[in-house]
Amino acid sequence: MCQQGNPTSSGPACDPTAIIEGPPRQLQVTVRDQASGVASIQVTLLVNATVAVPAFTAGTTAPLVVTATKSDPAQASNLGLRVTNVAGGVTDCDPRC
Repeated sequence: MCQQGNPTSSGPACDPTAIIEGPPRQLQVTVRDQASGVASIQVTLLVNATVAVPAFTAGTTAPLVVTATKSDPAQASNLGLRVTNVAGGVTDCDPRC
């Protein structure tokens, strides 16, 4: 996980929280910022998957679950997210970091 910007003391977080074998196989990532709240979630990398980002109001401190669903089970897949909090902190959840 990479962090950039000026995160609050607890900063935005994104943690893989579940792999659902399926089929189709899914990855769930929990995004949260308990200090200032999540302002935005951007998908920065998506390979061989579809992604569902839940609707939310900017500033929410509730956990948000992003779900990536593998498209072709025979191929590798990747997901990258950029999470920004209301205070301007940024966390990149990206396997390339």
